Amino acid sequence: MWLFSFGILVFIISPFILLITFSRLISYRFKLVRFKPFLEFYQACYSDRYHWFSAVYCIAFIIFLSAKTSFLVQMMTLITVTTLVTLLKPYRSEWTNISDTFLVLNLVFVYALLYQQVTAQKP
Repeated sequence: MWLFSFGILVFIISPFILLITFSRLISYRFKLVRFKPFLEFYQACYSDRYHWFSAVYCIAFIIFLSAKTSFLVQMMTLITVTTLVTLLKPYRSEWTNISDTFLVLNLVFVYALLYQQVTAQKP
């Protein structure tokens, strides 16, 4: 089963993350006429300088949802994403930046409370 998951990660998810991260560089080098409308729609909420920020979310949630990842690594991933959103302000709208910061911060608090309850129930 892990081999199937690894195959999906390597052959489907990783190329997508690389495509959205380096879309501008790749579009200058190769003609991506078929993917351009998809990439523009997918990255339309981000300002022009931060079109790569959607890849940060993909990588962060792959790390966060990994089965073998420790609680500390998951929390540091969420806190890093929150810090990046707060400092970089990648969205076009200021309200979107603020709401995204609070949503990810809310996820940090809920996950911390959930982890505290699970560890308190263990004998």
